[in-house]
Amino acid sequence: MTTSSVDLRSLVHRLRDGGEINRTSAVLLTSLLDTVRFMEQAGDHSSVERVLGVFGGIAARPAVVRDAALRELIAGDVTAIAESYR
Repeated sequence: MTTSSVDLRSLVHRLRDGGEINRTSAVLLTSLLDTVRFMEQAGDHSSVERVLGVFGGIAARPAVVRDAALRELIAGDVTAIAESYR
């Protein structure tokens, strides 16, 4: 699986536009991904993994991402990105 924080950010926007994530949750998740991107550019891999963990924990909540399959997709992307920094 090949993915990135940029891809994940695009996914959050598509889910927001499709009504799977409300606007407030999308803003929070996007903000976390912006932080991930900043940390990636700074080469701070431990912070990337930590912030991705926070992102993943929030996205795993049914109240945030309504569809279980989408939550699983996001979790897989988070894992793939985090593993790329190990």
